[in-house]
Amino acid sequence: MNNDIKISRVIEDKELLRELKISEKDVFKAIKCGIEQIDELQKIIDEEKEKGTSFQELSHKLKGQNENFNKDGIYSHNYFDLNYESLLVTIYQNTQENRFEVDKSDVYIYPDNISKVSTEELFVLDLRKPINIEKFQEYITEDIEKVLLKNYYSDIKDISNIYIIAYALNTKSNFANKYIRKGKLTEENFQKVFKEGKDIFNTKECSEFKIAMFNGENNQFICEYSFDGYNFEKQISNNIFEAPKLVSCLTDNELLNKRRNKEKFCTKQIIDKCLLNDYKSINEIPDIEIHTKISSNKYIQEKEVEFEDGILIQNGVINALTTLDAGQIEKNFGLKELNYDEDYYDAYLDYDSKNDSCEITIVAVTDDSRHYYTYLPKSEEKEMLRKSLEEYVKSIEGKNLKDLFEEIEEIEQE
Repeated sequence: MNNDIKISRVIEDKELLRELKISEKDVFKAIKCGIEQIDELQKIIDEEKEKGTSFQELSHKLKGQNENFNKDGIYSHNYFDLNYESLLVTIYQNTQENRFEVDKSDVYIYPDNISKVSTEELFVLDLRKPINIEKFQEYITEDIEKVLLKNYYSDIKDISNIYIIAYALNTKSNFANKYIRKGKLTEENFQKVFKEGKDIFNTKECSEFKIAMFNGENNQFICEYSFDGYNFEKQISNNIFEAPKLVSCLTDNELLNKRRNKEKFCTKQIIDKCLLNDYKSINEIPDIEIHTKISSNKYIQEKEVEFEDGILIQNGVINALTTLDAGQIEKNFGLKELNYDEDYYDAYLDYDSKNDSCEITIVAVTDDSRHYYTYLPKSEEKEMLRKSLEEYVKSIEGKNLKDLFEEIEEIEQE
């Protein structure tokens, strides 16, 4: 049973409200007080841990109950229950990471702060999940709304727990219409979906491509990057890993509301994509693909390679679309993916200036699928590709690769 149903049952129970001598608005005051008391308790726990207090000592000091201490190393958590102010909560110790935390998944909230009548708990809430503010808007004041939003959009403690969902919008093909990927936030995964999005956009199959970031602990929305024709052709900022730190500092109620509205908008788009693909939930979205590595007994010839459609530079890596055609690709790499009605191959070169290395990504494009292959050029091919890329960059930028990268580094440092 979700939070909204539990809260609705209480505010619709007029006999209970009369017995406690409280109003519907008081119910939300109790939730606000409960959230603030959890924050107070977590601060106390953090301070005790800083002093060197052990978990067992903490339980004794706070008068914990129902203790479970992992003496034999069998369990990954120690815990005890605790009555604190108007709450009954469980305090956990993650023995692997040695974290002491208040469990927000089962919070017993009593009406002590809003009523003089002693009774059992009002409800047991999962405060990791949102409360529908719009549904209860008539009972929620601005100060309560701010506390509810700040509780849900909590600070992000573990960046490694963030995941991304990428999808195409305003689409013109079956593949782009159904395109959606999910994976951990890593530089490698971000680059993979970004390249896939650039490929879809360049083939005129969509006019917008979005990458949304979520907190893996409670699936809360963090932020989103929306790419279109303009910013697919310019360097994308390197601060994607700074975004979680930035949003954790949001305290202004208006900004939190904007974030909530953006979450609703993105979530609806993602659910629509899931329905198109017959996915029962977001959990069924396929992971970001690992590109199949391929090899070749043949050598790519200089006369076979040219570049077109401009360049993209990010993190010291330059990306350019090559003119390798389907016949050359199948001859060189032994691929037989296409039926040649409207299918084709795209081949991209990525040149890493810092490590003087390169790779070719080959995309087999059909109306309803994409297959991605990665080829690491031989040393002779690498030198030929670098020289060809150098000539192409000079023709469109008027400078060599070294000067171009130095200029970009200077801009990034400003």
